[in-house]
Amino acid sequence: AGSYLARTTGVTGLRVNVGDLNVRSGAGTAYTVIGHVHSPEIYVRTSAVTGWNKVNWAGRSGWLGAAYTTQLSF
Repeated sequence: AGSYLARTTGVTGLRVNVGDLNVRSGAGTAYTVIGHVHSPEIYVRTSAVTGWNKVNWAGRSGWLGAAYTTQLSF
């Protein structure tokens, strides 16, 4: 099965550190909650602003509070 895999570098992942973390439609608590993620799930970060990380989640984009995740580099 290894022939179907490719190694990717330079990707930043985020591990969720709390049991239930809101996924928001924008970078801030004033934005709508569009779902939830849970520890120890990992998501790929697509962009970031101070205190918030944008991730691919459930086939769409959402924002996670950076204080509740750990950054992983691949």
